[in-house]
Amino acid sequence: MRKKYGSLHTIAGSIKIGAYIVLFFGIIASIALGVGLNSLGGYLALVVLLSLIITLIIFVIMLAISASIYVFLDTEQNTRQSAELLKNMGHPKITE
Repeated sequence: MRKKYGSLHTIAGSIKIGAYIVLFFGIIASIALGVGLNSLGGYLALVVLLSLIITLIIFVIMLAISASIYVFLDTEQNTRQSAELLKNMGHPKITE
């Protein structure tokens, strides 16, 4: 069975890859921010922690968007397969 909506598969995969890239560079940027801002003293840990939390929130949101797209695609595929099976069984309510 061929895959429908190939561009949505590509978009979902790209968002998932982008999420990991954001996570990687966000962690590196947080560490660089901590090294570059040692003049803040006690607030340094707060700034680094806040930037890490923001990075993780963005990462989770991007993964959720990607997973949601995959759920919609799987739902469509499963519905199409069920309709095809019912049609092959001669179910009277399934017509083309």
